[in-house]
Amino acid sequence: MDMEQVLVRIPWLIVVAFVAFVAVGCGTSSPPPAAVDVATPEEAANTGSDASVPVVAATGRIPTPVLAINPQPALQSGQVHVTGKGFGPGESVSISVGKSADAGSERLALATAVASDDGSFSTDSATLTLPDELLSGAHPLDAIGQTSGRRGTATLWIRAPQPWLVLDSYDVPQYGDLGLVAGGFEPMDQVKVSLEPAAGTTGSAVSLVGLTTDQAGNAAWTQVKLPSLAAGTYSMVLRGQSNAAELRRDVHVTPLKPTVELSPWAGPPGVPVQFNARGFAPNEHIHVSVGGAVDTTGLQADEWGNLWGAGPIHIPQTASTGTLALNLVGDESNATSSAEFKVLDPKPWLELTSWSGAPGAPVGFGGGGWIGGEPVSIHIGSATNPAQASGTADDNGWLKVATPVYVPNDAEDTVIFVAVGERSHLVSAATFTVVLPFGLRPGQSQPPQVPQVKTGG
Repeated sequence: MDMEQVLVRIPWLIVVAFVAFVAVGCGTSSPPPAAVDVATPEEAANTGSDASVPVVAATGRIPTPVLAINPQPALQSGQVHVTGKGFGPGESVSISVGKSADAGSERLALATAVASDDGSFSTDSATLTLPDELLSGAHPLDAIGQTSGRRGTATLWIRAPQPWLVLDSYDVPQYGDLGLVAGGFEPMDQVKVSLEPAAGTTGSAVSLVGLTTDQAGNAAWTQVKLPSLAAGTYSMVLRGQSNAAELRRDVHVTPLKPTVELSPWAGPPGVPVQFNARGFAPNEHIHVSVGGAVDTTGLQADEWGNLWGAGPIHIPQTASTGTLALNLVGDESNATSSAEFKVLDPKPWLELTSWSGAPGAPVGFGGGGWIGGEPVSIHIGSATNPAQASGTADDNGWLKVATPVYVPNDAEDTVIFVAVGERSHLVSAATFTVVLPFGLRPGQSQPPQVPQVKTGG
């Protein structure tokens, strides 16, 4: 090779060295890949070759081990075959499974397989019998090479041999919430859930919810609200659509047991009473009976079946002293609740707007303790005398008479005003003191003479 050929080769060698440097990476300790000698342009032209770019050998990335499980889903307590590849030649591979899908779940050792020269292990070397403690659902399965440390992962799906159902309670109140989880159906199936009247009772089925199963044939936890149903025993029916698998369980729909409070809980007859209650059906109308008689005032529950300051209803003016039962009945649910109101004796008193004054002075009246809403008449001297004015006690028994009564012009010393309740027939009195100006009494034109007392000598 003469000098001219050497000078032509030098640029191409520099290009090859630069490409090798980039392929390996700056500063890496790995040995550079071998460069393939390439012909010069003259040699290429002589040989007819198209090679003009050097070929670089790159190091390939080790693939992640891959696992395969058969069958999927596996039957609970049944057998599965596991195959894998991507492990070290001839190394032992440990296979384990989690008891649940949780990341921190306890793991169970299943088997140890031996990889072949190509880093794979076959189904025949890893036929596994699943422990009984592995329940239906998803379970993480790992295979770890004991020499290489390589790890392969997969999800083992386990199917229950028969349909199953778990409820958060088998006694559910009317209109209550019911939680359920079910499984053991076909994978990726649609399961219809309904309530049917128990044997010996009449009625039609009520659809509750549709469930979609996963790859293990299980459905997720579901919360449903019961529709309007009479209290009693029902059969909960789950039906799969793929193979008509069916499961039945008895469910008891218990009657609502609402609680009620009164405000006030005691008072004289005629007073208004309001209600606070919990536990009726949502938005239902509620009837009230007082002492067995139905009150025309209806109550309306809110969307949660509660009452807050509902009413009022009035205690009858004729109610006798003692305990009076107030009963509430839901129009839709037939739920009942009772509370007792303590009827107190009315104890009226009479007040005057002016307690003293001259004859002919106007006097107004007030007071309390009357039967709620009863009329009250005002008399002078005795309840048998003609009424001089009248008023009506309010719902709480407070009295205020709008029309005043004038003190008689011939009154002397005191005047007794008497108030009489029309419904209660109770009487209350108040005394007005007559004050005579200048000591004059009726019929006198001059004040009485006061004796003159001489003083001194």
